[in-house]
Amino acid sequence: MAYTDKGSGNGFHDLMTGTVTARDGTLLNAASAGTEAQFKAKVSAEDLAAFNAATPHRVAYKHAHSQQWPDKDWGRYTLDAVRFALHVLNTYHTPGALPRGASKPFYRTNNTVVIASSVSNGGGAALAALEQDTEGLIDGVAVSEPNVQPHGTPELVIQQGSQVVPKHSRRLLDYFTHANVYQACAVLSPQAGIGVSPAFWPAAYTASAEARCNALAAKGLIQGETLTDKADAALAQLRAYGWQAESDFLQASHFRFATNSIAVTYTNAWGRFSVTDSVCGYSFANTDATGAVVPQIPAVQAGLFASGNGVPPTGGVNIVWNNAVGGARLDFLASSPSSGSADFALDGALCLRSLVTGRDPVTKQPLTGLLKTQSDRVRAGMDEVRQTAKLRGRPVLIVAGRNDALLPVNHTARAYYGRHLLKDGKPSQARYVEVTNAQHFDSFISFGPLLGYDTRYVPLHVYFNRAMDAVWALLTEGTPLPPSQVVRTTPRASSATALTAANVPAIASNPAGGDQIVREGNTLLIPD
Repeated sequence: MAYTDKGSGNGFHDLMTGTVTARDGTLLNAASAGTEAQFKAKVSAEDLAAFNAATPHRVAYKHAHSQQWPDKDWGRYTLDAVRFALHVLNTYHTPGALPRGASKPFYRTNNTVVIASSVSNGGGAALAALEQDTEGLIDGVAVSEPNVQPHGTPELVIQQGSQVVPKHSRRLLDYFTHANVYQACAVLSPQAGIGVSPAFWPAAYTASAEARCNALAAKGLIQGETLTDKADAALAQLRAYGWQAESDFLQASHFRFATNSIAVTYTNAWGRFSVTDSVCGYSFANTDATGAVVPQIPAVQAGLFASGNGVPPTGGVNIVWNNAVGGARLDFLASSPSSGSADFALDGALCLRSLVTGRDPVTKQPLTGLLKTQSDRVRAGMDEVRQTAKLRGRPVLIVAGRNDALLPVNHTARAYYGRHLLKDGKPSQARYVEVTNAQHFDSFISFGPLLGYDTRYVPLHVYFNRAMDAVWALLTEGTPLPPSQVVRTTPRASSATALTAANVPAIASNPAGGDQIVREGNTLLIPD
């Protein structure tokens, strides 16, 4: 196996103390670390001193602040990994007796089976690599819940059962900044059936969610007289933007764990901003129980290489909104000047949304000045990651969970497969398998007693493994890939109950007609 990552790593830079992460995970001084540092913010001494004086104890992160925007090169990195794998095989594992007169490397593209495979970001990278593979390095692809962002295909219609999907093929930062505005209010909708646990969703968050609903209504972004009306309207905004009703129950956990993080960090990364830009007033720092900024803790920093994921909030480093009423606060406890209430920093969320759309979300007027300049940078970065869905006539098996609330299938797997069928120009060997009762984070199922996920969802990763087996069987034995289909699963009674084949049935080699995913003209038909 040859691995490549998304190019972000886990490098941080404590701007106050000058501490950085070394390549081996130890801590070094930024002034003397040189190339041993995973990441050092590109800030002049004068600008750094001014930034620390205005906003002390902040941290820069490689993923958000490197200004290199590696996501656009994920496909290239994957192809480099394949080339490296062949190099290693030929360097260390060449058979002892080569044919007489052999002058070429033994392991070549025409005698070595190469499958590009991964999940989520890696799944998107594998598909991007195949699109870019002019050398025939990749024989097939097997991916699960891929982070793909296909070019818009206005003529494509996605229909589930009798219902046409209202929006599809939106880019990641588009739908995440939309969710970042409405999701906190939507979690209170009885339609979602969430019933969040106090251990997972403290009373302070419920109060902030109510304030978010009221502030959205005051700005005319949702309608409703009662709190329930407003929450229902916010949930309707998400559904109208492409989320499945099957994802409703996940909106609380995704706002709690992912949405604000991705909206903030990816806006910085895709716009190639410096930490000193403090885009939309956001920064990273440690915080206390009140949400106030506190100095970094050396003992915690020492473990970040092992415990952090490189995308704050992580390992004690949190997202801070500098523009909160009363001063900088943890974004989840921050009050907006426009509402005067603790509403999960709605003003900051609306600012991030404006950078994606190029317009003020409330007035609908085009941005001007600094926000216009920043928006142009973000939108340019968004354009660099669009994918063609042209798969060079090679076998591809894409698996996704219908309930995915992180990477909604209407913007990712469904949209990519639909565009491929309409735009590739070559006979398709691609297949799409959609799994019911499955979502992005299998680890959430372990929260069963807290959130009830164990009685709602089955693991999706088993279908990723099956997809790899199917592509391998095709490439080595000629076994045809299964047709595109919906696989209907059955959740367990609890996480204490062992999974059986009845819970996670196989991908059918001959699915029933009512389970087949097919194209009719410009319409991708997904069975209910």
